[in-house]
Amino acid sequence: MDRDSAKRLTTEIAQIGRDNTEAVSPTLPDVSEISPSNPEVLTRYLYLMAVLDQGPDPKGVRMLLNNVVERLYSEGIPILTEPDLFFEHLQRVSTLIEEEHGVVKQARAAEWAESNESSPEDYALYFSQSRFGMQTTDYIGFYLMSRWGTPFYYISRLSNEGKTVREFIEEFDSCEIMTDKLKSHSKYGLGKAIGPKAAHLFAKWYVHTFDLRTQSARDRPGWGQYSYEVPFDSNAGRVLFRTGWLLAWADLDEYRNWNAIQTEAGRGDNHYIRVTNIRGSGATKHVEDPEFRSAYDQLLTQLLRTKTSQWRKVEIQQIPNVLLLDSEYTLGEFDDGLMSICLVECKTASG
Repeated sequence: MDRDSAKRLTTEIAQIGRDNTEAVSPTLPDVSEISPSNPEVLTRYLYLMAVLDQGPDPKGVRMLLNNVVERLYSEGIPILTEPDLFFEHLQRVSTLIEEEHGVVKQARAAEWAESNESSPEDYALYFSQSRFGMQTTDYIGFYLMSRWGTPFYYISRLSNEGKTVREFIEEFDSCEIMTDKLKSHSKYGLGKAIGPKAAHLFAKWYVHTFDLRTQSARDRPGWGQYSYEVPFDSNAGRVLFRTGWLLAWADLDEYRNWNAIQTEAGRGDNHYIRVTNIRGSGATKHVEDPEFRSAYDQLLTQLLRTKTSQWRKVEIQQIPNVLLLDSEYTLGEFDDGLMSICLVECKTASG
């Protein structure tokens, strides 16, 4: 596939996303205070969901979150509106998580097991970070404090310091820089509680899906619709490999060397796609054209604002931004398209 074909494919995927945005957008809890009309509370909800959404069954994780939040608000415990209440009612939160986990397991376990070639009895949404990636855990207390408690600590801390989450995230020069600071900020960083995919998913929700930006942010080039990277995951990787899009920029052997293709590492000795390992890798094909390189320079220095001096390589995960810059489509629509295709064509299994 040459660069022009890759660009056409990129816009075709973005059109699919435009046509199906609602189908792939997060379903918000049935709570009046958590809506675009209350942007700070909705931002807090998305910030929490970005941390939780890294679990083994994203659909189940979102059901669990919404069920717990709805019950807490119905009991007069508005934890996202008044974040200190999370810690004041920690035991109640824990109880509701356990109860609603059972409800979600009843609803989701059979479908999840079929998709993952597993057993419904193995269904669990409690997870933690390990050196092997996300691992399920039997310990509700550890899950509660690390996955729920960590984001609530920072939401509460910001609130008690008279600062909103929106003010914190918009203080950076670009949305892309913000995705790094969500993890690494010396005072408010989430650390191991969030990874690159989840941070970029939050960026997409904030800029594209719900557009919660203040007017000040909208007026800054670093907070536009191309100012963050695509939140690559394994399902997106399947689409981009199967369509040949990724092969427009590097050969299979190079993807193996980057450990993006892990031979016989999936279930049933299938190859495993870990597309997140592509992040930071440089394209070796179809990026020498001066016009393309000029657009890439504009992306890095003006939109992502991650480079101010001479750059040495074109990072593959940033190429969709370049291909869409002079189009009618946004990066969020491209990612929505990848998600839409996966809903129909991709199994959620990792193998």
